[in-house]
Amino acid sequence: MAPPPVHALGTASAAPPGLPIAAVFPAVAGVLALLVADPVASAATRLGRWLNGLVYGGLVCLFLALWSGAAAVQLAVSAALFVSLAAPLCDEIAITLWLKDRKRRHG
Repeated sequence: MAPPPVHALGTASAAPPGLPIAAVFPAVAGVLALLVADPVASAATRLGRWLNGLVYGGLVCLFLALWSGAAAVQLAVSAALFVSLAAPLCDEIAITLWLKDRKRRHG
């Protein structure tokens, strides 16, 4: 009989393949509440905040799928670091879209 598969967190289990979200959920939720949603380190516009959260979730999933042997907190904090670096870009995208919409409406 073959041994159970080893997942991204290095734990062997008979769980179906996929991302072990339940194993990292507490760390991701804590980092999301304390670091990503911090008004100083996150985007300032409403759309920028949504983009900020979507990028954070995407990076967590990417790191979880590709970074084997990393601790849950390490994954979450690394994703938060990259998201805080991208926060001005999220705001810039939101402001550009708002200006295009305003120009379309008001001429």
